[in-house]
Amino acid sequence: MRISAPNGLGSSDGPLFDASGNVLAVAEGRLDAVGLPQTIGDLRANVSLAITSNMLQGFLDAHGVEFETAALGVGSSAALVGAKAKDVVALVECWQ
Repeated sequence: MRISAPNGLGSSDGPLFDASGNVLAVAEGRLDAVGLPQTIGDLRANVSLAITSNMLQGFLDAHGVEFETAALGVGSSAALVGAKAKDVVALVECWQ
């Protein structure tokens, strides 16, 4: 999915939350500012990409990872959404 929020170093692979504090998507990357204009002749500012929750659920299901889903609830303040985010975000490192 296309999002307008900047997605720079350190923010990719992070969750995007809805107004209730539920994970809506995962930030993945941004358009290639060098290759894109050569390909389509245009460059859009602040175009970032995210993996939708439906795709994420399919990945988790395929790998046997348990998760919970929730309906959109009542909108909260940014501070409450941030506090809720602390409970569901974890650092994952892969070492080979």
